[in-house]
Amino acid sequence: MIDIASLNQHFLVSLLIIVIGFVAGRIGLLKEEDKGTLSKILFNITLPALIIRSLQNDLDSSVLIMLIFGFGFGAFMTVVSWFIGRNKERSERGLYAMTLPGFNVGLFAFPLVEAIWGIPALVYVIMFDMGNAYIIFGSSYFFSKFYTGEPTKMSIKVLFSSLIHSVPFMTYNIALLFNLVGGKLPNLIMEVVGTLGSANTPVAFLLLGMSIKPSFDKDTLRILRNILLSRYVLGGAFGILMYLLLPIHPILSPLLLIVFLLPVSMTTLPYSVQLGYDVSFIGTVNSITIIFSYFVIWVVAVLSIM
Repeated sequence: MIDIASLNQHFLVSLLIIVIGFVAGRIGLLKEEDKGTLSKILFNITLPALIIRSLQNDLDSSVLIMLIFGFGFGAFMTVVSWFIGRNKERSERGLYAMTLPGFNVGLFAFPLVEAIWGIPALVYVIMFDMGNAYIIFGSSYFFSKFYTGEPTKMSIKVLFSSLIHSVPFMTYNIALLFNLVGGKLPNLIMEVVGTLGSANTPVAFLLLGMSIKPSFDKDTLRILRNILLSRYVLGGAFGILMYLLLPIHPILSPLLLIVFLLPVSMTTLPYSVQLGYDVSFIGTVNSITIIFSYFVIWVVAVLSIM
């Protein structure tokens, strides 16, 4: 049974945390240097904990198609980011590489999907996030890092070095392997991991609120337009196409209409701090896509019960 009231409440709570972060940053309660500290906590502690907690759920091989979608569409958008950024400055190419591939699944979609369609639907989204993880912690991070500093030659060695130094990426691989061999963590460890993982959402939204400074020049607005149009036009078209081509399924069908229209990955915030990109711009992109994606999910949820 879809609970629209729970959906609305979750969105309002998220919005209020973002507002708190914005106000705290503006009045000086949280300072600019605190962004680096929060991003390190998010990237190296709370996000890995959330990954471990998610991958302790039982996985159904019948939903493997969602893993393929998560990875395949992310790979496609990686190519799109290269195409749009060709002949542009390295910093702009890095912004496209960071914001076009990948989705905010764990923080945004997990609680909303569970509130609307329940635990059975959450399994599908977890599988989608697995494929998505290899994009946001793999190619997206690698190319974002590659476009910083002086031009360097791409190589397997450089890619491998970037990946093994990514704490979330390595956590995903180890936790997935542990799940596949049937491993289960002790209750005490899971309680610690669960507590740390639950802190990921408020930390991420506080950092997001601190990062919002919607004042851009004409060139930055052009980049913002390219990002939004690419994500939502291509994501919407692909989701509708899969919805029409695949057999109607009570859980999978509505999910296909939303997973390709989820917000920009929240990892873009710690990435932008770590790699020296425009944090304010990334924060605004996150905010806009969160608001738009919420209304997409709300519309799909309402249509599901009509």
